[in-house]
Amino acid sequence: MAQEQPQADYALDEWYNTFLNKDRTELDITDLCRMIQQNIFIEVAIDKAVEVLKHNPLAGDVYDGQLVEALFSVDMEKITE
Repeated sequence: MAQEQPQADYALDEWYNTFLNKDRTELDITDLCRMIQQNIFIEVAIDKAVEVLKHNPLAGDVYDGQLVEALFSVDMEKITE
């Protein structure tokens, strides 16, 4: 009997495929949180997240403050200028 891949893996793959076709202006809070968590285009994600948080400090897709929490999880030593 073959093992099925977890649904979360499939959802992440599906998100990534749609994410690749988005322009920076089309990124939403879900995209930003996932970009930060997956360390994908992290500089773009941080810049866009700061813009969003200036207008809504409690921005979040699943819960209030989710975006700021994601930003706090970034290891700044791994980020290059």
